[in-house]
Amino acid sequence: MPDRSKQRVVAELPDLPDDPDVSAAALSFAEHVYDLELAECVWREVDVGARTFSGMRCRDVRFERCDFSGAVLDGAALTRVHFVECRLTGVVFSGTELSDVVIDGGVANLANLRGSTSTFLCVRNTSLRGADFYDARLRNCALHDCDLTDIDLSQARIDGLSLHGSTLDSIRGVSALVDAGLSIDTDQVVPLGVALVAGLGVRTGPRPAEPR
Repeated sequence: MPDRSKQRVVAELPDLPDDPDVSAAALSFAEHVYDLELAECVWREVDVGARTFSGMRCRDVRFERCDFSGAVLDGAALTRVHFVECRLTGVVFSGTELSDVVIDGGVANLANLRGSTSTFLCVRNTSLRGADFYDARLRNCALHDCDLTDIDLSQARIDGLSLHGSTLDSIRGVSALVDAGLSIDTDQVVPLGVALVAGLGVRTGPRPAEPR
């Protein structure tokens, strides 16, 4: 078990027993599921696309190659949860509390994280095209080697964010990254500068006419 008394700088993976309960693809759910609680278990290739989960609580859970496309988990609480090569396209995490959540691979285009609170969220090698972080709170988070095309950070409150290896030239609400404890690679400075200039509404073009 990890020593949580020490100050951390990265997310923790689920603390699973040596022989966790594993639920496979045959698992099925109603369209609306209430008060589901998962702990110290693994879901493998489970399809819960377009399902709605109200009051969902997950602690020390790994989801492997599961389909959450269009699923609604608003207001859920996820602690030490690992998504491995899952389909998260259009998933709704609005108002969700994510603590030590790791998303590895897969796709999360158009994911909705409006108003969510994330501490030690780590997303790696994942497409987040069009993801919505409007009014989200991000603390000590990382989006590494991700496609961030057209993600929206408007009104986001950020305290520590690593974007190493990710695309930065078309982020919306890019002003949220100012004084946010941002870290990037040296070769990302120019793309980020382009995004900041665009976010300020600066235009390039011919010099206007002057009085003569």
